[in-house]
Amino acid sequence: MYVSAGATIWGDTAGGTAIAPVTSSTTSSWSPSSYSPAIQVGSGGEAWPRDVRVTRQNVSGSAIKPAEPNVVRRSSHPRRILSGERARQELTHPAVRLILSRVEPMTTHTRSAGDASLFLCLYLLEVCSLAFALTLHRQGDRSLTAFVAAPAGLLCIATLLALIASLAAVVYTIRVAPAPRIRRLAVPLVVNVGSAAVVFGVGEAVVRVLATTTIQGPVVAGTVLLPHRWQDVAARGRATLDPAVVDRTYLVHDSELGWTNGPNRQSRDYNRQGVEQYLARTGRVPRRRVPADDLIYLSSAEGLRSPRAGMAFAAAPTTHRIAAVGDSFTFGLEVPFEATWTHQLELALGSQFQVLNFGVDGYGVDQAYLRYRRDVAAWKPEIVILGMIDDDFRRTMCVYGFLCFQGFGMPFSKPRLVLSERGLTPLNLPLPPRETIFAKSSITELPFVEFDGAYTPADWRWSFYHRAYAVRFLLSRYPRSPGHRSRTRP
Repeated sequence: MYVSAGATIWGDTAGGTAIAPVTSSTTSSWSPSSYSPAIQVGSGGEAWPRDVRVTRQNVSGSAIKPAEPNVVRRSSHPRRILSGERARQELTHPAVRLILSRVEPMTTHTRSAGDASLFLCLYLLEVCSLAFALTLHRQGDRSLTAFVAAPAGLLCIATLLALIASLAAVVYTIRVAPAPRIRRLAVPLVVNVGSAAVVFGVGEAVVRVLATTTIQGPVVAGTVLLPHRWQDVAARGRATLDPAVVDRTYLVHDSELGWTNGPNRQSRDYNRQGVEQYLARTGRVPRRRVPADDLIYLSSAEGLRSPRAGMAFAAAPTTHRIAAVGDSFTFGLEVPFEATWTHQLELALGSQFQVLNFGVDGYGVDQAYLRYRRDVAAWKPEIVILGMIDDDFRRTMCVYGFLCFQGFGMPFSKPRLVLSERGLTPLNLPLPPRETIFAKSSITELPFVEFDGAYTPADWRWSFYHRAYAVRFLLSRYPRSPGHRSRTRP
């Protein structure tokens, strides 16, 4: 580009540069008063500062002024576009070189700012996508209408709007980026995906290191990693079928009650491991317990909690008889016979009173009632005490002990009372033995499992992404809504 006396140079925002020919052969020196932050490059190879006008004011002085937007100065001379070899020659003029040297730093700064914006938009898009996936996961088996009306559904809508906004920001940032767009997009995209992969890999390694194995499966920071594996549950259940194990267990299978205290038994604290893991998972301080090797659970010949194994309460003379039936609190779990409240009651009442402990660990109200009808009534007690806690009502909705007491490995099924024309009646009697239960290849094959209130199908359903512990941790930390409801009628 050349600049001489009387000449005017300006940039056209429509994409060209018009120059009026010189009216004098005198060339002046030029000084820039301002410059534009961009450089236009035409299709013919021409290059010029955008929106910059160089004006010859007089013979002795000159000035360079910025052009008004979208304004092109009229000239009485024909205009021409500089291109090709002539443009390259005239770009060597000192005034133009000075302008370009001032424009180039701002151009580089603008491109760097655009790359940073693209990085930010891509990261924002990933965060919004993750948040939307987690909130959508909370829908569970609920209908869309019920989910949208819930707080989790409203949060899901908010994350969806944020996802759309971040996606629009990414598209806009790409569209306004200078050419070549594909090449400029490749670097931020590769860096973004690579950094996300590194973060996921580090997170996966940390979760696997922190995971501890329990009866329920891997546990991280007090969170059980869902879904459960039926193969693991079935393997533990089959291990209880070993004759050597069966002979030592305090609880035995009962075809009407599910399980009961075996007669003439003595046992250590069989719940010790499950209780310790539960206390550790919930952050509670372990209670002072009896030594692990102490045989604290003893049963009579009738299968009642007793101070000596094999003793017969029926042969003991008594004037007044009281029976207590209920759950583990009535049975006296984790304490010896002398510390149970039934024995303390007998001591308080005196030698003329006999208090029989029919309590069984893990019983619900339904099992306690059925045990009273079958076992307690025959003793003709003057008073019957039913001991219960609030969780005993939840247990009435269970069918399988390992679902009702996850983490304790109860390998039995239990009776399930349902509403019928005759009122409350047992649905699943006689109860299947353990051999039949744990021979199934899938939990969905278990009879009457759909009536179990502790059974959530989604907690047992595996997908390919569950191979990653990090994914399982996030999905377990923000679990699905329990849309499954156990059946109450056959």
